[in-house]
Amino acid sequence: MKKHFILLSLLLSILTASSRISAQPTPFIYDFVQSFHEGFAMVMKDGKCGFIGRTGKVVIPFIYDDAISFSEGLAAVKKEGKWGFIDKSGNLLILSEEEKVQ
Repeated sequence: MKKHFILLSLLLSILTASSRISAQPTPFIYDFVQSFHEGFAMVMKDGKCGFIGRTGKVVIPFIYDDAISFSEGLAAVKKEGKWGFIDKSGNLLILSEEEKVQ
């Protein structure tokens, strides 16, 4: 009986210590993280938007003033007051006034 009590006490001590270790706060990397769409998540850091992949690696740099998630292979982005679209490689397509659909 004494062995069981000692073993149980030891086990509880280990569990309590491990919960204290994992309870330490994790520093935030981004100011805002959106959910993943088509393998990318829009993230914001220092007031600029970019995109990360599922591994957490930045795949489209933080150069946009605003952004909307990927849909059908494109994401809407805003830079210098102009909205456009980027593909999953980060290639930018900005529509001119004449090309916009009314």
